[in-house]
Amino acid sequence: MMGVGFKSLPQGEYDVEEEPSIAIPEAPTYPPRGSDRTCSRTTQVDEFCFTLRWKISLLTLAALLMGLFGTCFLAWRGVIPKSLVPLFSGPRRPQDLWLFNEGQGPHWSSGAQTGKKAPKAPHLQAPQAPQPPQAPQPKMPRIQTEEKHMVRDFLGTLHMEVGRKPQFAQGNEICNASAPLTALNWGPRGWDVSVGDRIQCESRNRVNPTWKTLRYENWGRNWCWVAVKGMCHDHLKTPKSWSDYRDLAYRAGLAPSRHFSPFDGLQNPEVCDGAKHGIQRSYFKEEASLALKWFHQNVKVYVLNLPKFYNRWDIITKRLHDLQIDAIRVIGVDMMEPNAYSDAVRNGWIAADFDMKTAQAIALQPQNDMGHILGTVGCAAAHFKAQSQILKDPPPLAIVLEDDSWLMDNFVTNLWRIVTQELPCDWDVLQLLGRCAYGKCISEHLARIQPDGNEPAEICHQGVNWGFHGVLYRTAHLAKVQALWKKQVFNPKTPHCLDIDVALASISDKVNYYSVPNSQHPPLIKEMDLGSVRASINLGFKVS
Repeated sequence: MMGVGFKSLPQGEYDVEEEPSIAIPEAPTYPPRGSDRTCSRTTQVDEFCFTLRWKISLLTLAALLMGLFGTCFLAWRGVIPKSLVPLFSGPRRPQDLWLFNEGQGPHWSSGAQTGKKAPKAPHLQAPQAPQPPQAPQPKMPRIQTEEKHMVRDFLGTLHMEVGRKPQFAQGNEICNASAPLTALNWGPRGWDVSVGDRIQCESRNRVNPTWKTLRYENWGRNWCWVAVKGMCHDHLKTPKSWSDYRDLAYRAGLAPSRHFSPFDGLQNPEVCDGAKHGIQRSYFKEEASLALKWFHQNVKVYVLNLPKFYNRWDIITKRLHDLQIDAIRVIGVDMMEPNAYSDAVRNGWIAADFDMKTAQAIALQPQNDMGHILGTVGCAAAHFKAQSQILKDPPPLAIVLEDDSWLMDNFVTNLWRIVTQELPCDWDVLQLLGRCAYGKCISEHLARIQPDGNEPAEICHQGVNWGFHGVLYRTAHLAKVQALWKKQVFNPKTPHCLDIDVALASISDKVNYYSVPNSQHPPLIKEMDLGSVRASINLGFKVS
């Protein structure tokens, strides 16, 4: 059937019958809108695009309103500071506004009587009582409050400093009476590690690196902390903070991240742990003279040295002479010499009931892996010998130095500052170079030492607070400290306590033991690279 208005024609020829013309209005045209090229100029499509844009605009407005109300709600709940939201910039509680005075009505009128607009509530103030007129005061001359002083920095360079001069200790003070004392419940502290982390740390750290297949006894040790301490032991000559050691252990895959399992070897680490806390402050000329006078009146210095190491004695005495310090030589105990052990027992430097054979047998057990202990015993005996000499003299304060110690510049001034300005009055012993110091920071340069609760008593809570290169004793308390100390050191069942620094840290809940952490730079003292006599004797070498 052929469509309307067409007739059949030969192929290729077309003819259309004319029909009455009908006026068809042209479709309205719209100008291009931005970069919108998807909408056609057809009426139905344009209406759809127009509706779509309205819906998008309404949704955007709704989102903005929801964001505004959400921000106001968070500010009202205290999640974000109210000062960031103008609606909450003023006080919200009626008690925060000075609105009424008892029995007298509001302090501020509504503004209807005077025609003035009442002030906004956030700017209301308490009424001020009328003040009687005051006579004009004569002008006083301006007082100069800033003082200029010549000071010397830690390198010895003189320069000018502006400010009020501090008050210096003028007498024979041996502590700071205003410093806080040790807490009554002071005792071992440990790292509360989750069960999963404990399992992971034990599987990664319990293998003895020497024997590979041999494993340490567990003893309830915190193996995560063993890994962190290992990092400290690897950096004794390049000390870092405990947070740095945590990061090193984490990157090595040996301990969890400190951000997910926080724990520090020193509590309040921001106070004293790190190189930035080193003694770098400048000092006044008066301080140097006062410190030297205080030092000569209150402190005696004893140096442990074996006669065969005369070169060490020459080095350290020359350094002490440069610092205007006199030294008393204490001959060490060389266990390689004949009758050295029996002489030490007879003089009380080694406990008479100490069983050397039993201690050596336990030290050689695989779980201890200590090797021979003859040099360690001699080192302990030498320090107790120096203490006996101190008790015979006795000065108010005494410093015992090992002959490989190097005292830094301004040692006297800096020690005087620490003792008179930072050291609490309950102190017994101050370690001048505390390696892997464990406890709590109490001032800019001091930490209160604490037993390491991550390690059991069977191994003397060992691994922290190493180093006896320089120790300051309070002579009046030394006899009591020595009695507790010797009992801990010469226990044959715990050979790890033969290290006297480890032993003293393990009883730091009974002895008020403080330390200058070696993470600080510059330190008070440092160790010279002259080798370890104790280690040589332990290995069976005859030192000469």
